[in-house]
Amino acid sequence: MPQKNLIIPTLFSLLILSLLLVSIHFYTEKRTEEVTREKYENKALEVQNLVDTLIQGQKDKMTFIALSLAQDSQLKDALLNQNTQLSYQDYLKTLSQHSDLKNLWLHIVDNTGHSFYRSWTDKRGDNILEKRRDLQKMLQEPTVIETISTGIFDMTFKSSVPIYDNDRFIGVFEVIGKFNSIVEKLKSRHIESVLLADKHYRDQIKFPFSKRFLNDYYLVNGQAQTAHLQEILDHNLLTYSQSHHYYIDTADQQLISFFKLPNIDGEPMGHFFFFYPLDLIDVSSQQLKPFNLYIYTILVYLFLLGGYFYWANKNRTREIFEFNRHLSKTVDQKTQQLSTQKYFLQNVIDGVSDAVTVYDRTLSTSLMNHAARALPELKLSQHLLNNRDTVTIQDNEPPALKLAAQSFESGRSQKTVLHYLDPQLKKHYVELTTTPIKNSRHEVTSVIQLGHEITNYLDIQEQLQQQKNDLDFIAYHDPLTDLPNRILFLDRLNQAINQAQRNNEKIALLFIDLDRFKEINDSFGHNSGDEVLIVCAERLQSCIRKIDTVARLGGDEFTILLDALKSNNVIINIVEKIINHLSAPIYLGDDVFHVTASIGISLFPNDGQNAEQLLKNADAAMYKAKDDGKNTYHFYTKEMTEQAFERIFMENNLREALNRNEFEMYYQPQYDSNTNEIVGFEALVRWNHPERGLIPPQQFIPVAEETGLIVPLGRQIIDMATTAIAEWQRSGLTKARMAINVSAKQLRDASFTQTLSAILDKNQCLPEWLELEITESSVMKNTEHTIKLLHQIRRRGITISIDDFGTGYSSLAYLKKLPINKVKIDRSFICNLPEDKDDAEITKAIISMSQSLNLDIIAEGIETDEQRAFVNSEGCYMIQGYLYSKPVTYDDMTAKLKGEA
Repeated sequence: MPQKNLIIPTLFSLLILSLLLVSIHFYTEKRTEEVTREKYENKALEVQNLVDTLIQGQKDKMTFIALSLAQDSQLKDALLNQNTQLSYQDYLKTLSQHSDLKNLWLHIVDNTGHSFYRSWTDKRGDNILEKRRDLQKMLQEPTVIETISTGIFDMTFKSSVPIYDNDRFIGVFEVIGKFNSIVEKLKSRHIESVLLADKHYRDQIKFPFSKRFLNDYYLVNGQAQTAHLQEILDHNLLTYSQSHHYYIDTADQQLISFFKLPNIDGEPMGHFFFFYPLDLIDVSSQQLKPFNLYIYTILVYLFLLGGYFYWANKNRTREIFEFNRHLSKTVDQKTQQLSTQKYFLQNVIDGVSDAVTVYDRTLSTSLMNHAARALPELKLSQHLLNNRDTVTIQDNEPPALKLAAQSFESGRSQKTVLHYLDPQLKKHYVELTTTPIKNSRHEVTSVIQLGHEITNYLDIQEQLQQQKNDLDFIAYHDPLTDLPNRILFLDRLNQAINQAQRNNEKIALLFIDLDRFKEINDSFGHNSGDEVLIVCAERLQSCIRKIDTVARLGGDEFTILLDALKSNNVIINIVEKIINHLSAPIYLGDDVFHVTASIGISLFPNDGQNAEQLLKNADAAMYKAKDDGKNTYHFYTKEMTEQAFERIFMENNLREALNRNEFEMYYQPQYDSNTNEIVGFEALVRWNHPERGLIPPQQFIPVAEETGLIVPLGRQIIDMATTAIAEWQRSGLTKARMAINVSAKQLRDASFTQTLSAILDKNQCLPEWLELEITESSVMKNTEHTIKLLHQIRRRGITISIDDFGTGYSSLAYLKKLPINKVKIDRSFICNLPEDKDDAEITKAIISMSQSLNLDIIAEGIETDEQRAFVNSEGCYMIQGYLYSKPVTYDDMTAKLKGEA
């Protein structure tokens, strides 16, 4: 076999070998990592199981001691006779010397919940029932209880057993032990420990033996290494342990496993971290050895390559033999085929579905297949040729003969199309192509004529044209309503503008948006929404003239082009007709839908010179119609454009203002009108723009709400306000709370509570120094979620108040569910007091309702003595308003608190 024929297979096999070796390398590395990770996970589980076993063993030992000592007759006699001559010090000393039970305490409680005996103090007789939920449970249903708690003795085991005297429950015997014994046992197994009590126990631990804390988590084992504490902080393991079983510290070569301990109510109590050296975990036996795999792979490769060379050489020899034998056979066959060439060609063309006819110079048919004989036109030509004496072609000759004659004369291909009816009267079309066949001297010796039926082709061409028409319709029409889409509408609008310019006419553009259509999709589904859109499209078409155009731009937005207007009355008539038709009920099955629309109108040439301006201005007018209460229409005005530019300016500058910290806080004090003392503050934000100066919140807060910038702005406000109140409180200038307004979007932000907690921790601001003001409308949006969130905030100790009360639509039922502390009467009810009777009655009702619900109440916007006197007479004494103080800066408020202003 030639050497060059082996080069490509050899190179290809080397490529395969290289890929295989690389795959083995990656596989062994990946498998080694998987085995190592599995070892680490097993070791972490082993440590966790060991801790669980040690805890349960400690509980069992202490329970056994408690059960044994509870049977002592001397103890029962002391309980029954209130004799305190009990001492277990020798017993505890013996346990400490001859067992691993060290640091144990004994506690006896009588059946009334009073402490009868404590091994660590002489104190007795105090009622501990109110502080001990496990003791309450024991007194209700005496039984053995094993608990773990955190308190004066750090984190302890506690085994409590009932004491009976002749089936009469007379008290409880408790054995208390520290966790330190478990720490020592783990250390003997090379396991270092950090035991933390959950952060909600911080206030409970008033006099711990060790005052070491990790953030808000109390350190149970005070002898824990400082390095381990720092590792927990550096790697954020308190958060990491919530979703993982262990952590590999590659820097210090340690396996850190986690163990969580719940309290008697199943709530978080203990967060344990165990440190185990990685070099003590044996992973070497599981390591794969890739070298052997490489050797075996190369040996197999060499064996297969040698086998391939042997097979290729043998196969090549066989191919040469077969080629020679086949060549001899082919020569014999060709000799035989030459003698039967015409017969062979006839068989070939008979197998062709197209008609094939070969004419000689006399126009006689030298070859003709079955398909040609079946065609009526060619059958007639064959009959004429067989019954004629001349080759002259007349004008009335069949087209097939005339086409063949033309090819002989011109020496070029000729084409024509024949048509005929079959017996079923179906029309057929056949394309005839006649091609001359020339000899070496370029003389035409014969022509071959092919007849190909093109009936199906023409049918397909017709279908394609129909599909093109359909695609054109789809490209320029809305698929749901069949109305013109944006592309077609803009084309017609541009044409109408050009024609109006030539004819000095007016056109009108109506921008229509369905009011609250999203509620239909959200409540009934998108299928119902689509059906409503179809009905609305039909109603819009019924309202316009034949020369006008209705289009759907997308969603629930429609546009109408009113062409060749003579007067504005035409516009008004059509618009009012649209509003009336759309507001009629829509019945779909058992459901009834009520749809209204807001319509904006722009005119050419008054409101724009091109399609883009007209659309933009009609859209602006539509939003004005929505602001006017919806279900109405509004013509575009220049003032609306200026408002739009002002909004764009506000939005763009707001983003930059957040980055440049241009917002400042002002503080308005809240007073007790009986004592004239400051009882609170409200934080009010101002925008100090570098060019416009101080911008009041009513100009930029609505824009921040609509754009979502209220969330980052709210974070800055909370940060600045909590910094101020924390400094005033720590300086002893005030004991009042800081009220901060929170919007609905802030409450819906998933990270709101985390952000609030982080800011309080950063500024060292206690929750009880803070009050969050929410509006009625923010509560009523996603009510259940808001109530749940407010309960979480209230449990932290933060006060919650309802701002602008009386202006929303909350029901008394929802108000009772809210965890609120205070109600603020809106200034809109205060400003006309006491002259306006309606405002006076509303104010009285709010005060009365708040008092019945035991809520604090404050009146804002008090500017006159008459207003203050009125609310005081109804029982509201907390006041906020210009009568006492305007909002002032931090420095001015600090001076006021110091008595310097």
